[in-house]
Amino acid sequence: MLESNEARRTAEAASVERLVNTYLRESGIGAPVPLADPPPAGRGRAMGVPLPATGECLAVVPEYRSALGHHRYGPGWWRATGAGWEPAGAGGVAELVVGEVAAEEADAGRRERRQRALLAQVADSVARTTRYVSAAARAPSAPTSPTGAFLAAEQGISTGHPFHPTPKSAEGFSEDDLARYAPELGAVFSLHWFAVAPAALVEERVGGAVLDPPVTVTASARRRLRPDQVDWPLLPVHPWQAAHLARVPALEAAIDGGTVVPLGPLGRAVHPTSSVRTVWDPGAGIFRKLALDVRITNFVRVNPPDQLRRSVDVSRLLAGHRSRGARPGFTVLLERGYRALAPAGLDDDARRSVVASSAAVWRDAPDLAAGPAPLVLAALLEPAAGAGEPPVAGAVRRAAEDAGVPAGGSFVRHWLRRYLGVSLVPLVRLLAEEGVGLEAHAQNTLVTLDGGWPVHVHVRDLEGASIDRDHAGRAGPHAAGPPADSPALYPTDEVWRRFAYYVLVNHVGHLVATLGWSLGVAEEQLWAEVRRALEGLGDRLPEPAAGRVRALLDAPALPAKANLRSRFRERGEDPLYVDVPNPLSR
Repeated sequence: MLESNEARRTAEAASVERLVNTYLRESGIGAPVPLADPPPAGRGRAMGVPLPATGECLAVVPEYRSALGHHRYGPGWWRATGAGWEPAGAGGVAELVVGEVAAEEADAGRRERRQRALLAQVADSVARTTRYVSAAARAPSAPTSPTGAFLAAEQGISTGHPFHPTPKSAEGFSEDDLARYAPELGAVFSLHWFAVAPAALVEERVGGAVLDPPVTVTASARRRLRPDQVDWPLLPVHPWQAAHLARVPALEAAIDGGTVVPLGPLGRAVHPTSSVRTVWDPGAGIFRKLALDVRITNFVRVNPPDQLRRSVDVSRLLAGHRSRGARPGFTVLLERGYRALAPAGLDDDARRSVVASSAAVWRDAPDLAAGPAPLVLAALLEPAAGAGEPPVAGAVRRAAEDAGVPAGGSFVRHWLRRYLGVSLVPLVRLLAEEGVGLEAHAQNTLVTLDGGWPVHVHVRDLEGASIDRDHAGRAGPHAAGPPADSPALYPTDEVWRRFAYYVLVNHVGHLVATLGWSLGVAEEQLWAEVRRALEGLGDRLPEPAAGRVRALLDAPALPAKANLRSRFRERGEDPLYVDVPNPLSR
């Protein structure tokens, strides 16, 4: 068990690593640099993190250097002073890094306000990470049932996004709310339900999807309904959001007018997953993506109409492709439709706001009865609390042990080839052949391991999926493409740019770095496997997709989100991007 002080040290080390790596990526410095006069405590191995705008410098002992910036550091940070070096704690490092980013803001008042706000958010994220790390260390041994393993992964991401300054921030949740609703603390709860007059409801379905929930209205809840309201459609709402919606004037008026009837908590218990606002209903075998007016990392997690429509348009397109043949070892979890409040009498802005804050999306969930559980990739890449080794390293070692060979470089490359065959290859083919790009980052990707080997990948969450507008235009008159005004349609360059970030930089880059540092394999060897997989695939693709794959391989840089600068500049809904050196380029 981790004592509270050790959990705090783990949380602080994770926070500093994320802050510094994010800064190094976004500043273009890339990695710590040699120092002419390193601190003596670094035993000659310390290197520097320059902060030129403020004239400051940090020093640390790097333990691992990564091609895409997933650097790892030894304990201890130092700050340059006029007299040499002095130790710098996690709070001191945060002040220096945030101060460096803040120096770019010319307006003094705005600079001070944003700097103070970001430092508070960093501190809040550290405090919550400490709580999660401590809870993870107290958790029982790893579950063996598919259901238990699936849920443990969904609720086991304690430190979060590796390139975000506040990966565990949740502005709007109190400490009590965390205990009730945080997946990292093993939360489980019942949803709240509203009965809604059909005229006050908006919904859309994919095919013949059934959105009417399998929930029993209790006798006490039924007494709240008039006879003419008994058969009204039901809308599930996160319990935190139910209390929030009750304070929204448009909803207060609808409740007072009798077109929306709060029924309170009903039905089976559900489990929040790694995204916090999406819940898994094991009894119904589905996910429900709910609205939550809480800012988690960069975004307030509501369901705006354009995102709802995008997910439905992409799901319809993919459902048609699926009917023409499956991709072995690869599944996209479709979103079967949504339902939201839309009371009459609202102007356009108010209506959009109410829809966004009330919409619930029905999403497919994997069949856990079919074999080993799919595990969210982000959990497989995160070092276990107090243990240091990420679960993916244990999986590789288990596969090597069963094969009777050491888990050395040759075997790790073989394991990675198998992984790319059920992840990267079908993702590229889906984009190249069908024009659909998925936001398949590490939290949207579920990996099924059998004997340590990757055998199946599920990708979820279609709100950020994109359809190549040019490809859709070439699909022909008999293809069931999206309407011309669909928000899922993007120019070709943008679809491939999004793919390069979410799949190559975020997903594959994180995996390669984790395999590299945890198993002692040079990243160059692993990126060479990625390049070979793309080259082999590109040779089999028609133009212009083959040319797009070649361009990915030869580009000097790839795009990456600038989460630190975006957070400071309050650009959560419109993040900045930077270029990072392309490890695939020769």
